Amino acid sequence: MMGVTGMMGVTGIPNVGLHVDDVERSLAFYREVVGLETVVDSGWIDDPAMLANTATPGGAIRIVNLTSGGTGATITLVQVRDVERRTAPGGEFHDPGTMHLAMSVVDLDAALARLAEAGVTPLAEPGEVGAGNGAGHARIAFVRDPDGFFVELVQPLG
Repeated sequence: MMGVTGMMGVTGIPNVGLHVDDVERSLAFYREVVGLETVVDSGWIDDPAMLANTATPGGAIRIVNLTSGGTGATITLVQVRDVERRTAPGGEFHDPGTMHLAMSVVDLDAALARLAEAGVTPLAEPGEVGAGNGAGHARIAFVRDPDGFFVELVQPLG
């Protein structure tokens, strides 16, 4: 079967989900600052099958899929309400359980300038990395989103 990999028959990775404290705050960041577009906004769902599959009985869940247009990949913002929630600590990059989201950009300096206008600063000055890091030869910088997730900005270099 073409395009299928692994023992489970995986055919793709359609999205990465970020479980956020306030979906509206996260939407403001990812749409208005980063420039992603909403593909689907579920509104608040209290469907018993959905809640059972996400182990949130009695709650409600909102799911918003965002894309940069034309890439086929989506970021899924998820907020759950009406159940007891624990806010995970911000964590550091080296802590187990920490995740980051990588985004390719055309111009890293322009992207950082746009983020600076919104009050977002990089964790360090942008750096050039070699091909052995998975991103290829690139300039990179990391920032944090409103929920503390690491966002890696990657400008590929020729």
